[in-house]
Amino acid sequence: MNFKKLCSDLLKSNKKIRFTGVLNYKGNLVAQKSRDNSISLLSNDELKMLVYYSSDRWNRLQNLQHKLGNVKESITKFENVTTIILFLGQNLFLISIDPNSNNSKIASNLWKIIDKKPAKKRTAKKKHAKRKPAKKRTAKKKPAKRKPAKKRTAKKKPVSRRP
Repeated sequence: MNFKKLCSDLLKSNKKIRFTGVLNYKGNLVAQKSRDNSISLLSNDELKMLVYYSSDRWNRLQNLQHKLGNVKESITKFENVTTIILFLGQNLFLISIDPNSNNSKIASNLWKIIDKKPAKKRTAKKKHAKRKPAKKRTAKKKPAKRKPAKKRTAKKKPVSRRP
């Protein structure tokens, strides 16, 4: 998947989107695109912090996946901006939008755009021969119990006492 093209396509999809970025599984920003006419609210260091916090949140939410299912998206509203994080496999799509936007509508449109992108061409996998079912293991015979070792007592030397 071409992440730079995806970022620009997501940005073009709605005028309310200010920033798009893709984080890999290590939490590194691999692609990003900002709207030309929008003023950046964060410095580069602060953007790195936001990326780190988003990645950290993703890791924390994964702790509950076994009970609640896979995490799809997360929306955080700030006073000056709303962030949408879309979780897709090993990647995070970080999108910031204007605060008075219809974030659920934008998120559903973003999913439509992402789902339309063709995945990498996969080579045909070789069909593996079916495995034979594992043989039932029989219980191993326990070795006979050993007799306890004889206690060896130290020979006591006779003590000679004087009258």
